[in-house]
Amino acid sequence: MRIFFNRASVVSAADVVGGVFIAQRDLLASLRSQILAGSGLTAEIAEILIELFLAEERLSLPKYADGDEYVSFRELRGALGYSPGLLSRRIAWLCERRWAETKRAAPNIAKGLHGNCQKVRITESGKGIVGPVWQRYGKLAEHLLAGISPSDLATHHRVNELISNKLRAPQTWAERRIPLARSTKASAPKSNPPGTPKKPAPPPQKYLLEPHCEFLD
Repeated sequence: MRIFFNRASVVSAADVVGGVFIAQRDLLASLRSQILAGSGLTAEIAEILIELFLAEERLSLPKYADGDEYVSFRELRGALGYSPGLLSRRIAWLCERRWAETKRAAPNIAKGLHGNCQKVRITESGKGIVGPVWQRYGKLAEHLLAGISPSDLATHHRVNELISNKLRAPQTWAERRIPLARSTKASAPKSNPPGTPKKPAPPPQKYLLEPHCEFLD
């Protein structure tokens, strides 16, 4: 990873991706010191609450009037990139504080939901906790991006989205393995010191593994 931004006139793909990491590092520092300070939230917990907070606003629109403003664990896990166990533990932590509530999802074959699936939504207490955090986040974003043209903002947003989509669908690119760089410099053959007899080559082995070993899952 690059430590500093490339100041050259030509920006490479590595510079762009490296810039994402650099900006993320600096944003996390500001997030903890300016946005989350005094809220009692970690960045990870705030991320879940903000996702639920925004989902609740979206699902309250008239076109979702038949819904109950719950988000399935499956959808939330896909958005956050969490494992099922990690998401369940963090949702349980939120429910203990009554910042979120869960219930069983009705089976839905089209959405891949079975009778044991759960869904979650933010509570009024949760909105009271994360609402001010989201407002401060919006003010920080406006301050950081002030003076940047709408076209540049749209391009930046589109590039970040493309990067995320490719990383979330690795089969589209990761299967084409990047060849490792090999040295083209020929190494000089090693010679034995004078008077040292050459060691005979070991006999070929029949097995690469012990013949009675078992594979464990």
